[in-house]
Amino acid sequence: MKSVHTRDITFELELDVTIAQAWKCWTESKELEKWLTIMARVDPRLGGGYELFWDPTNHNDNSTLGCKITSYVPNQVLSFEWRGPVPFATIMNVEPVPTWVVVSFEALSADKSLIHFRHSGWLESKVWQEARDWQSNAWMGAFEELKMMFNKSVSF
Repeated sequence: MKSVHTRDITFELELDVTIAQAWKCWTESKELEKWLTIMARVDPRLGGGYELFWDPTNHNDNSTLGCKITSYVPNQVLSFEWRGPVPFATIMNVEPVPTWVVVSFEALSADKSLIHFRHSGWLESKVWQEARDWQSNAWMGAFEELKMMFNKSVSF
């Protein structure tokens, strides 16, 4: 996995899985619950919900409640709105939702995939930089979990 320095948070992640398997990790609730969140409610279609909950007893905080899928091309591209955690709720959890994620999928071989990840919408201010840094670290940890699900060894 490598990160590219821009205002956007970007990563590329190689997985030892087919494109179809990689796609399911991002679009099926039970698969998302294995590596990214505690509870997921994903309606995998354009305009469908992309709601993830890190505290299932409180859907309003630390969740992507109300977020929608904004592009959906099976096994190719997925994008969705993104909300932030409680410390950054005043800037990230407003309407319209200011940040979004785009994930694209590339087959490197029959059983190896490359995921291109971009989280955009970050504004320039001290609090936005703090939010971006927090979110970048959170994505890094999540991608470590995802990679460990499939790959025998983890290297970045």
